[in-house]
Amino acid sequence: MKIKNFLDLFVRSIGQNTNALKQELAKWQHNAPKNIELYLVAPQSQALGNLREFAQNCYENLLDDFNKNALVATSYLRSELNVLSNFLALSYNNAIDLTLNRLDLKIKNAITKHRENQEEFALFNPTLENVRESLNETFCFEQFQARLFGPMNCLKKTYAQFLNQNEQTTQDKMQLITQASFELKKEIDKIMQNLTAIKAEQKSVDIQK
Repeated sequence: MKIKNFLDLFVRSIGQNTNALKQELAKWQHNAPKNIELYLVAPQSQALGNLREFAQNCYENLLDDFNKNALVATSYLRSELNVLSNFLALSYNNAIDLTLNRLDLKIKNAITKHRENQEEFALFNPTLENVRESLNETFCFEQFQARLFGPMNCLKKTYAQFLNQNEQTTQDKMQLITQASFELKKEIDKIMQNLTAIKAEQKSVDIQK
């Protein structure tokens, strides 16, 4: 149950991150065309049309890869934790039986030696620590613990991979946006130059009149 809660907490955290990004993109999708000066003078221009089209497709252009990163991260962690959970479930009864057999063997050996030499060999009375040590060894608990709580446990590993992939995706998308912005700026500059020329020509015609 604790392993499942651990997974659910991580999945919710990743989901919140993805939803926050989706909301920010939705705002940009709505506001981007209106924040450009050209919108005031030529709202029907091809440049703004291209920007609107890019903005309308921003989910496919920008958010889709981030969603894939989140899916890969959660799938990886789910797989890791399922392996650990299944290992515990399958090994539980065997681990208890093996621990009981080991302790029973130690008790019998101690009794045999005690009968031979009571002064040198004491009886063996298992403590909780003895039981814990035996169970830890039977469960390979050191490895199990390292994968859950070690310096590079499965959560930290998954999160690090998720952040690295998101960083790479962000760089790729920034290049995409930079290129789109460059092309848009060229179109805007051309339109603004044409508008300036038209205004100048119109002013000349008005003067001649």
